[in-house]
Amino acid sequence: MKTLIIHTEDDKVQIIKDFLISIKVKFESKNSLNDESIYSPEFNKMIKEGDLDIKNGKGSKVDFNDAIWK
Repeated sequence: MKTLIIHTEDDKVQIIKDFLISIKVKFESKNSLNDESIYSPEFNKMIKEGDLDIKNGKGSKVDFNDAIWK
C-alpha cells in the first residue's frame, strides 16, 4: 500500500474525492485546522479569526527599528 498526499484548493477537494470513490480507492481526508487537529477547537477558532482579521486589514505591523528590545 502507498500513501499519496495531495495539496489542493478547497473547490477541488470534492472532485478528487469523487474520483477516488469511482475507482474504489480508500482514502482519509483531514484539514490542517479541524476537529482532528492536535490543537483544541478554541485555539483553531482563534487562529482562523486572526487570519480573517489580517485579511480585513485589522492587523498592525511593528517596525523592527521600534522593537521593544532595542
